[in-house]
Amino acid sequence: MANNERVILQFIDTWRENPQRLRPELGSLSNETHRVPDSFHYLSSPEGLRDLETGDLVKEIIDKETSLGKTEFKFFEALESWEKENEKGTSLWLSSPYSSKYPCSKAIFFKISYTWDGQKVLTNSAVLFDATSAETLEIATKISQRKFDNPEVLRESLFVLEDDSVELELLKIFFKYSKPDQISDDYIKKHIGLFERMIMEGTDSYLIYEEMRKTGFIGNHSISCPGGKLTFGEHTLSHSQIINFSESRTACSKCGGMDNVVCGICKNCAKHLEHPA
Repeated sequence: MANNERVILQFIDTWRENPQRLRPELGSLSNETHRVPDSFHYLSSPEGLRDLETGDLVKEIIDKETSLGKTEFKFFEALESWEKENEKGTSLWLSSPYSSKYPCSKAIFFKISYTWDGQKVLTNSAVLFDATSAETLEIATKISQRKFDNPEVLRESLFVLEDDSVELELLKIFFKYSKPDQISDDYIKKHIGLFERMIMEGTDSYLIYEEMRKTGFIGNHSISCPGGKLTFGEHTLSHSQIINFSESRTACSKCGGMDNVVCGICKNCAKHLEHPA
């Protein structure tokens, strides 16, 4: 837990300086270390999909230069076109491991939804699972009736699902590759208030970390993240609802921590990369 301790202490110091998102960040910390869903969505606009937190057009802030970035941007263009052309529906992105970027396979479900005031949004729900490239290609072939034998062709492909029952069947497949922790949403919410008060009242950071550990507010898992501009996959994973069925553990390429890591970079470092001071 040495890496967990160091990174969480860094988080606490950052939150004291920037408390605006303290509650959601505490929730994300607990959820991700327990592999519990953490919700997020993109906003629909005439110009394209926008980042919920910043309002930026996603296509203007993601990597389109590297080989992986170019491949994932092809998928993003297909996703954005599908979202514009449809009023409802669910689509899927399947992606196999990719060297130091993605230590495990991932599936991201995108669902067209609406807020109470009628704003069209695209919700994201990511599932990380320990399938090999060959196994992920096999899954893609089964669900699409199209032969996939190239991971990069799969990475740029959008699958439109017929109904929610297909999503449930796919989750059963991914679930075979490992399981997330079981922790109640009420338990997390109850302790968010406690740790928010401790942080804002100036309680010693190490004492806060110890209380998080003792109460089970933080788990033992990590997910994975990058340096430089984020690809669409990295940007989406650093903001998505995540269910991690993967046991792969990768340290953040920036701070070396093992918590809140998606695609080689922790969520905290990713946000600094997107919005440098």
